Amino acid sequence: PIFETAASIEMDAVACETLRVRSAVRALRGSERAFERYRNFLSDDKQAWADFADDAEVQSAFRSSRAHVHQLELGPANRAEASTIIRRALDSAGASNGPWVLIGGPPCQAYSLVGRARRKNDAAFEDDVKHFLYREYLDIIAAHNPPLFVMENVKGLLSHTHRGESLFTKILE
Repeated sequence: PIFETAASIEMDAVACETLRVRSAVRALRGSERAFERYRNFLSDDKQAWADFADDAEVQSAFRSSRAHVHQLELGPANRAEASTIIRRALDSAGASNGPWVLIGGPPCQAYSLVGRARRKNDAAFEDDVKHFLYREYLDIIAAHNPPLFVMENVKGLLSHTHRGESLFTKILE
């Protein structure tokens, strides 16, 4: 692989489990037996998940994935915990002083054209914390100084306004 994921932070429990499965599967590259069991699981074979999950090699891959996939909601109350997770991941990956990339996916419900249209008449939308998640990425950038930051391109982010102000301008400031 070109890169290795040192840590994933996700607030949704189901999305977290998906990240763990995908991480475990990536770790199993080269194991034809494990991949065959995974393919059977994907084909909706009822016994396939048990066959896949009970495999010792797969269990080892899952232990590794659970060590770096964390269920945590980014926000002011969890900044210290998120920072600790990132620092430990960087230290264990040997990336503290080397090249690494921070990749962020802002919640598209707040920024996207469709998300805004759906909540146009929702009075609580203006106060939704999703508008301000960019601050968490800025905090991580300030604390950990990644050489590169990639943020998912959400169509509508550049035109998004919050209380009449351009959110993109706020992010740049």
